[in-house]
Amino acid sequence: MAAKNAPAPANAEVDLSGFGGFAGLMDDASAEGQPNGQPLMLAHDIVFPDPSNSRDDEDEEDVRKRDEFIERELGPDVKERGVKSPISVRTHPDKPGCFMINHGEMRWRSVAWAGQTVIPAFIDEDFTSYDNAKENLKRLGLSHRQMARFVARKLAEGDNKKEVAEKLGVSPSLVNQLSNLLKMPPPIKKAYDAGKCRDLTTIAELMTLFKKYPTDVTNWLDEQDDEVLRSAVKALRLDLEEPNQPKEKPFKMIEERGGAGPGVRDPQQSGEGGGSAGTGEKELPLRDPKTIDLLNGTADADLKDGLGGGEAPPVTHLPPEDPESGKKPPAAPETPDPDKIRRAIVQVEHDSRPARLIQDRRPPAVGWAFIKYDDDGHEVEVDLLTVKLVALIEG
Repeated sequence: MAAKNAPAPANAEVDLSGFGGFAGLMDDASAEGQPNGQPLMLAHDIVFPDPSNSRDDEDEEDVRKRDEFIERELGPDVKERGVKSPISVRTHPDKPGCFMINHGEMRWRSVAWAGQTVIPAFIDEDFTSYDNAKENLKRLGLSHRQMARFVARKLAEGDNKKEVAEKLGVSPSLVNQLSNLLKMPPPIKKAYDAGKCRDLTTIAELMTLFKKYPTDVTNWLDEQDDEVLRSAVKALRLDLEEPNQPKEKPFKMIEERGGAGPGVRDPQQSGEGGGSAGTGEKELPLRDPKTIDLLNGTADADLKDGLGGGEAPPVTHLPPEDPESGKKPPAAPETPDPDKIRRAIVQVEHDSRPARLIQDRRPPAVGWAFIKYDDDGHEVEVDLLTVKLVALIEG
């Protein structure tokens, strides 16, 4: 019987089928044994996640966010372009011929979501759980202005905003906000540099206000000591676009007639304060004797002249419609007009995305409007020449 650890013959062939794409890599290598610069293409079903991965499944909220990120962001990108950054794997300790993920589990899950069967990888046997935690912890993402400069370069190369959004896998509204980031006027740029305002939507709203009220926005930003919140900018917009109007004076019949007539009391001019002396009770003003009663169509003065046999008492309330029951009969329900829309929703299309017109926000200029995308809820300011009207429906 051959020794258990006897070396294989020099001309023996090693079965690499269990290593997925590793056999193909060996076949493609040059005669000198030099690598060809391509990662291993491993079968997805021989790669398994690490149970001790720092990105665990203990919290339902973490799992929900992970699945949502794969479904909306990473998965569609992998489906279109594949995995461009190979994952790191090591030999599986319990499954011969299989591998365990060092880092790249999100990409591995996205491959399954996209329905693909292989994933690019490289083998690193010197990988610990601390390396895994650091891989997820020590990351520096691109700043907004770095992304804005990237978008600007692509636009200068000839790509339009829709193409940039599709290739980045983000919404066109985000690309629009990023492209505007490099156009910030000095007061808003100053707030951005100071760290007071980094939210792209808030910056976009500030820029819209600045076009119409540059001095007010500049002064307002100078007064802000803390972070500029979107709710504060919304309140500023309301103050600037809908300033407080002086309250209307209470309606008085005297103002309609031009002066007080016989038997008419004006508490606001008499200084009586609307109460009877010494009683503290509210005194009802007398009605104008020339006022036409809505119930009988007769003026109080006509009643005094013989139609009613004396002065009409002050009217404090309208009598009930039904004298027997003392209750007003129920009003007949209004029949809706089938030809009228009570609450209109204007459906539009912008950048090949469904949206709706925001009708209660004042646009910055003629020919512009605010819309809200149906897919992500973003509100953006758009040129109406770029908007396609789709439908007018009832909300």
